[in-house]
Amino acid sequence: MKGKISAVAACALYVLTGGLPAAWGGDLSRLNINATTHSEEIGVHFIVTDPLGRRVGNDCTRAKEDSLRGIPGSWYTVESTGDDESGSPGPEGIQSRIGPSIAAGTYTITLCGLATAQFHLFVHSSDFFGKYHPNEQSLDSFIAAGTTAQYVLSYDPAPGKGITQFVKQVSFATLRQDLRTAAGVSLIGDAKFVAKLDKILAEGEKALSKKGGKEKDRENQKEAVEKLRQFIRKLEKSFKGGKDDDRDEDDDRDHEEREKPPKRYVSETAYKALKSDAQTLIAALGGKPGKGQDDD
Repeated sequence: MKGKISAVAACALYVLTGGLPAAWGGDLSRLNINATTHSEEIGVHFIVTDPLGRRVGNDCTRAKEDSLRGIPGSWYTVESTGDDESGSPGPEGIQSRIGPSIAAGTYTITLCGLATAQFHLFVHSSDFFGKYHPNEQSLDSFIAAGTTAQYVLSYDPAPGKGITQFVKQVSFATLRQDLRTAAGVSLIGDAKFVAKLDKILAEGEKALSKKGGKEKDRENQKEAVEKLRQFIRKLEKSFKGGKDDDRDEDDDRDHEEREKPPKRYVSETAYKALKSDAQTLIAALGGKPGKGQDDD
């Protein structure tokens, strides 16, 4: 009798740790991905590619009712949130589910811009037993019409795991494009400030493209990393309320005039997105984000 109890206890422990999900009604693991934009009609679509290369979603070349459904059991739909009181349609959003019963591995989310727009992306997952993992991912960013942005996530359906990595694929070219897009949707300004930031990135991109042997390549990489750090410092300075360079603190204009916001500005959305992209690129180049003297 004691042996039977021990065997039952061992089996129960195995199930609770993710060993036998199918025996208890099937594998309920899944990824849920939602996207919304600040517009009545959806401004982005996305494609999700699973570890086997199968895809679900829309690459912006298809009608919104004609999404790809290459991953068994998955779906992708554009829905209007609507207004419960008036019954009128509201802003559109994308609801997508990958699964149930999906494999551990690397998944790629490729967003494409139908219009130049801000977007909100929310990704969460469930384990073998349908229980939500706590490590959901949520971000606010922006995309230009006709461009793409790619995010790579690692997923493990075991209890306590879930989304173990979520990172954007970043290059100097994509970072410069994001800077211009942020300016285009009025999340950063003025034009002179944006041009100055773009010049810093262009210098970093140029340094990285130089060739000259192993030692020289390391020096060029360090220079590119420093340009990215400089870019972050300038963003941070303006985001934290940096004074407009053309304004004098002792200016005797009336109080109302002095209280006007400066022409140079960085919104929270632009600051977080651009800083995160720059830090991701620094890490990819083998550096660590750090502070140093700004060289205005």
